[in-house]
Amino acid sequence: MAKQNLVCKNNFLITLLAASSFLLSTGISPVKAQSKQLKIGVVDGVLPCSGTLSGKWDGIALNLWDLVAKNTHQQYQLVPQKTTADMLEETKKGNIDLGIGCVSLSPKRINQYSFTVPFREDGVAVLSRVKSFDVGSAMAKSLFSQYLLTLVIGFIIVMSILSGVLFLIEKKKGASSSVKQEDTFKYLFKSIAAQAMGPGCNSFADTKPGNTLLIVIHLIRLVFASLIVSYITVNVVKQNQSVSDQKITKPIDLAGLRIAVRQGSISNDFLKDTNQELTSHGQPGIQIVSSPTLNDAFKLLIDSKVDAMMGDNAQLQYLKRNSKISSSLAIGLQDTLIQSQGFTISPNIPLQTRMAINFVIADLKQKGNIEIITKEWLGDDGLDQSKSK
Repeated sequence: MAKQNLVCKNNFLITLLAASSFLLSTGISPVKAQSKQLKIGVVDGVLPCSGTLSGKWDGIALNLWDLVAKNTHQQYQLVPQKTTADMLEETKKGNIDLGIGCVSLSPKRINQYSFTVPFREDGVAVLSRVKSFDVGSAMAKSLFSQYLLTLVIGFIIVMSILSGVLFLIEKKKGASSSVKQEDTFKYLFKSIAAQAMGPGCNSFADTKPGNTLLIVIHLIRLVFASLIVSYITVNVVKQNQSVSDQKITKPIDLAGLRIAVRQGSISNDFLKDTNQELTSHGQPGIQIVSSPTLNDAFKLLIDSKVDAMMGDNAQLQYLKRNSKISSSLAIGLQDTLIQSQGFTISPNIPLQTRMAINFVIADLKQKGNIEIITKEWLGDDGLDQSKSK
């Protein structure tokens, strides 16, 4: 039964598309929309698609609908909805006539709700913060690491032991004028410092065995110095590499991260499915942090309470474009779940009204008006995903 409903709805949508295409090709004007005022559902806080700016409704979907209403001479009133899910249900029940927004026409939704012809294509993406590489910070982390501390302590211990051996050799031979019983501790302290740093170390030996040991000490000092420099260099390079690898490019990169997402969104469903896939392959799971709105999710990202956020690509582009830290933000997974977007429409809407609305949307898309509206909000980054293929 569900398959039959899906086929019927798809056939109906295809019929509308064919009818609109026919009218466009023949130049025949569609019938005007119904004279009664329509109730138009709209969701706040999902700019650039829809939202309030300075107390007025605005956005790509609102700008498009305004053109559709003018071209069909349709009167309407806006009816705010809490979420897109609420808007879809209210439209299905007939409590509102149309739901205006960049609503993704997913297979699941097409099986449950009615839609206008699509007006653009987009997908979901991930927005994350990218830290710039700081050489000074990387050096500091290397210098105060546990490994380097252990290496330095080991070097001092080795130099102390070898200085003690040198002292015993020189004292036994009695050749070094600096070796005196009463100056033992002073001799050892100066010897350790000299052997560790290099300059002046040759003054602590007068015998052949003593000078031979100084050569050994010199070689050991070079080895330790090389290990310390190599560790710092490698560690700095690794930190630089980790910074450059922060951008998320594939779903597996989400493993173990805290991802903020809007409740009840397609992005939320995608994260749940990805989470199951990751854990089934032994990868760390995603910590999904649900937020009432996309703006709330963005605040969590800015406050470093999550590692990234997921939402519609256009919405993330808008947030990045208008953020004060735009250069520190990166968008990844932009080719994920590319789907058509349209308006949801009540099944109670008369056929002639539906035909009129679909005709104008198709006409505006063909003339490039929708692309112009999108570019006004997002610049060149807002071009349809289908054009980047």
